[in-house]
Amino acid sequence: MTQRSAYQLTFEVKPLGSILIGGHSEAPAFADAGTARDGRGRPVLPASAFKGALREALTALVRGQAACDGRDPAAAACTSAEPCPSTTSGEPCVVCRIFGRPGVDRPQHLDRAELPDPGGAAGDDAFTGLGGQLFLEDGALSNDRGDAVLELRHGVSINRYTGARQDGLLFLREVATVRGRTFEVRATAWLSEGDGKLLQHAASLLTEIGNSRSRGLGHVAVTLRLEPLKHARDLPPVQASNTPTAGRFVVRLESPAHFGDAPDASNFQATVSCLPGSTLQGAVAAALLREGLLDLKVAKDKETFDKLMAELSFSDGWPGGKYGAEDLIAPLPRTMLACREHDDQMIDRILAHAVVSELAVRGGGVSSELSCEHTGEHSSACTQALRPTEGCFRLNDRVAAVRVEAPARQVVTRLALDAHTRSFAPGMLYSREQVAAGTVFVGTYSGLSDEVRALLARLKAPLRVGAMRSRGLGRAELRLAPIARNDSSSVEGLRRRVESFQDDARLHAPEALLQSLGWPSDVQWVQVVARTPLALLAGFTPDKASRWLQDELFEGRPVLKSWSFQRTDGRSGWDVRGLRGRKSPTRPVAPLLVAGSTWLFLLEQGELNWKLLHEAEVAGIGAPEQRLTGLGRLTICPRLNRRWSAPQSQGVE
Repeated sequence: MTQRSAYQLTFEVKPLGSILIGGHSEAPAFADAGTARDGRGRPVLPASAFKGALREALTALVRGQAACDGRDPAAAACTSAEPCPSTTSGEPCVVCRIFGRPGVDRPQHLDRAELPDPGGAAGDDAFTGLGGQLFLEDGALSNDRGDAVLELRHGVSINRYTGARQDGLLFLREVATVRGRTFEVRATAWLSEGDGKLLQHAASLLTEIGNSRSRGLGHVAVTLRLEPLKHARDLPPVQASNTPTAGRFVVRLESPAHFGDAPDASNFQATVSCLPGSTLQGAVAAALLREGLLDLKVAKDKETFDKLMAELSFSDGWPGGKYGAEDLIAPLPRTMLACREHDDQMIDRILAHAVVSELAVRGGGVSSELSCEHTGEHSSACTQALRPTEGCFRLNDRVAAVRVEAPARQVVTRLALDAHTRSFAPGMLYSREQVAAGTVFVGTYSGLSDEVRALLARLKAPLRVGAMRSRGLGRAELRLAPIARNDSSSVEGLRRRVESFQDDARLHAPEALLQSLGWPSDVQWVQVVARTPLALLAGFTPDKASRWLQDELFEGRPVLKSWSFQRTDGRSGWDVRGLRGRKSPTRPVAPLLVAGSTWLFLLEQGELNWKLLHEAEVAGIGAPEQRLTGLGRLTICPRLNRRWSAPQSQGVE
């Protein structure tokens, strides 16, 4: 196996004139084409555009060297029409070894059945080669003295027959003119010494980038610096015991990211609302293999890897957390109501509905509509009816939770280029939705052994999560921390939440009302919310979800009554991408109960199994193979606002 080392790469791109790189940012209203800008309106060099130009230069260099050596240039580097490997030795060509095979850029989900054969010819190279080893970031302007301005260029189309202007075809383009400054494109890569030198030569050959190159735009001079990667991750100290541990993870995006679901027939790629647990598990496993911390040809390493894939699991992570905060983020229950005018006015109607529905059955005639009670400083109280709402909240056991701010998203439109014509490929215009850099996702993990924790502490580079990882997306920092005793997500925090929920229930259903409904005065209320989608065990259908939860959480304890607010949806995704050079098919769509589905149980008084309930929150319930992909996590009795004036028992027969 080729020896590779981790490097920090810095490409210095010096514009020799104006540049135009479209498709990254929206064009101004008065222009027909706009150049790439960052969130502050400054010119930026998109990683996807630079990657394509650099790959093109490396392909030309490799084929030129082959021609000088008397070899077939076409066989030295593959194209999108030829599957890799294309070399006589059966290994990936050097271009695919560095950049990845064309089109292989999918969200990672590793499956043991799809791992490289340790006894195969390519071995570990089959994994690291076809996926690529070069991970770029968008290029930002250096801090050198100089200026960078965005200006408009007028253009007129010429009639090729008359040689005069074409009527009605005046157009405006926004270009970036940079003087005295350079773009710095940073990247991480795992390269052999020979590949590093080859990449430096290719960078020096890169002289054009972006749009309208034949019209004088996009001329650049590029140099490359390679430095050994010295980045180290700071994780909690390794514990003395060898038992698997559970806790909370925090992932902060250092660059925009895209988390795709199963592809559809359109050219728009939407991102899902959460960080899928399977994506995070695949990113961790891929990082360990890529950096050489695990070698599947070594029996002990393969055993460690198999154990990692079978035991370490991450829940879906929800956005809205703060880096270093202790609280989990969870989706609002489907019973949550809010005022359209005053977002701070939210109430969970689960208890109100339970009481009102029972009164309605017995002829109580109580209205279930709840109204906003917001009072302005110089206005009367708002009386609008509260409506169902969605979003996420911070799980806290001491104060009523409020909605967290949704992360910023951006839609980016790109063109695929034809490697032969160096122009756009017909029919290859596509748009993707991205989650903004700086977004923080929070979730839980389980099954983290000391051995795997020690390996994670040795990772030198940030993780790469989601799609388009080699084009500057998905660079993320991962932090793992055990759940402290006083955390809201600890066993003690769970107890406090259940006790608080009991207090809310007594306000909604006092003893007199319970007796009038024919229920014992000494009962226990438990609310269960799906923090991640739930996959039912075999034999259970969605209409039997309440029964399944009873068996999983209450160990056969008698349930007097239950209410459910649930919705069924499907989830798909990709199997692990073809490590031998083939794209994998999508996974079959599986029916799931969506996150936010909620259930209310009325139990006979008794002691709950706190350890079992806490395990359901952190490690999840259901089939093990589903929990490994991030499914099955719950939230028990979240602390939410449930204020409501309980109806009187008069009129109830």
